[in-house]
Amino acid sequence: MATEIKTWEIIDGKLRPLDSKLADHGKLEAFDLEAWLASDPTIVRPGLKVIGRQVMTRSGPLDLLAINESGDLVVIELKRDKLPREALAQAIDYAADVASWSLERIGEICAKYTGQVLEDVFTETFPDTDLESVSINGTVMQGERTVKGVISWTTIGSRLVLRCSGDHVRDFMDQAREVSADTSLFAAIGAIVENQYVLVRDRENRISGIVTTSDLSLQFQQLAEPFLLLGEIENHIRRLIDGKFTADEVRAVRDPGDDRVVQSVADLTFGEYQRMLEHPDRWSKLRLNIERTSFIQQLDRVREIRNEVMHFDPDGTADEDLVTLRRFVRFLQMLQEIGAT
Repeated sequence: MATEIKTWEIIDGKLRPLDSKLADHGKLEAFDLEAWLASDPTIVRPGLKVIGRQVMTRSGPLDLLAINESGDLVVIELKRDKLPREALAQAIDYAADVASWSLERIGEICAKYTGQVLEDVFTETFPDTDLESVSINGTVMQGERTVKGVISWTTIGSRLVLRCSGDHVRDFMDQAREVSADTSLFAAIGAIVENQYVLVRDRENRISGIVTTSDLSLQFQQLAEPFLLLGEIENHIRRLIDGKFTADEVRAVRDPGDDRVVQSVADLTFGEYQRMLEHPDRWSKLRLNIERTSFIQQLDRVREIRNEVMHFDPDGTADEDLVTLRRFVRFLQMLQEIGAT
């Protein structure tokens, strides 16, 4: 289903359809229309100022990005002739992405297109609007080095519960929580958890970003997942071989020259687990109907990844290594589910 738009003119009290196209007059329809709207966006809606053109988003370039006197960002996407559902969905995708942009990114887009900082463009376009009462994507600012406050669902909800009404942005604004860009993430965890976010100020005293509890959760997952996966693998291997061997057999797989006390499987290192299972006679005691060589190859790859993780590789754990650990964990879980361990 699509929406078709036509125009008519009135002549002698009657409607006559206009079939003439922009192309008939040497105009490249969408391109020329985009330029016209960029120069005068009030054609779309009064009170708009274009601050970006052909702005890249996660879903592709949007035609025009504008702002109104309330600080609302407006996505303008042009389509010729017909307006199918796909075009509407594309515009919605653009808007969803734009809604997540930081004030810094919006300012960069504005500066690239207009040659001016966002605050100057706004005050020149809307001289009667108090910049301190305007929130752009949830942040209230006056200049890139000054933060007046932050608005969130928490600040709005708490005031509504207490029946504190207001007509301005400042009525629902809380003091912004900031940290230096040089602050350790671990040192900032308390503030992030307490406030659900912190704004980050760089060495030039500008707000350079925001860290939220969602970011913290993602970072924790990235840091902790390899350790958790390796811990689960070790527990499965211990369960796999526990009770299958005598104390002498367990001690026999210690590293050469290692005289430490080994009383049970729990005292073995990961490499010693591998040595235990490499021998065909010992492998047969597990009574697993799976190919020993392939299992040992996977175990050896896990050992290599484990060594890199435990030495805190500054590059972190590679995605393909995480995939290897996850797959091996799922395989060991399956063995446990079917009663093989």
